[in-house]
Amino acid sequence: MASLLARQALWVPVVKHNPTFVEQVHKFLQISPITSLTAAAIGLKLEEVRVALEPDARHPDKMVASMMAFPVQISGAACDSVLEQQQRRELSFGFATSMCDSCNTIHLIERLLPASHSHVSVSIQSNCMRNLREGEKLLVVSTIDKMGKRLVYCKTDFFVEVTEPVPEEVVQRERNIKTLAELRAALMHYEKAVSGAHVKLIIAERKLS
Repeated sequence: MASLLARQALWVPVVKHNPTFVEQVHKFLQISPITSLTAAAIGLKLEEVRVALEPDARHPDKMVASMMAFPVQISGAACDSVLEQQQRRELSFGFATSMCDSCNTIHLIERLLPASHSHVSVSIQSNCMRNLREGEKLLVVSTIDKMGKRLVYCKTDFFVEVTEPVPEEVVQRERNIKTLAELRAALMHYEKAVSGAHVKLIIAERKLS
């Protein structure tokens, strides 16, 4: 599991919050080859996905996943080809956009459960702050900023996992995180390589089985 997730308080295993998540997403992957290929190329393990919860605006007694975190690693399948064998391959920008789409889609599937509504992208934009290379580990965080009856506004951030030891004061600070605002602020201390903005349209319920 990503060390970021191990340190930062508030992250909850998605299977603890929603026990049907893994089964339902597996069903979706069987009918969505692009999302399935994307998940395979970044080594996504659904059991390792974590969520940060807050009360539902419409139903305050119900907790919903406003943020979903995916610990992943860039494989060669996600990278552009290179001419020189000694060159380290870099993540394709198109594939980075596909990652944004896939993570937001999986996040929205969880939010809609037990319903299984179809949803499509209305618009998606991504920005790359630096090139990511094969083998790098990331924490991809999907956030649902606003969820209406039909339109859903999402964003995605790719945070680079640090390889050097983390100072003890950082470890203690992150263990004491108590609010989503503090969690978001803590994430901003890490290098962000890619960000995305995404609007999805909920269409109709369909059978995933």
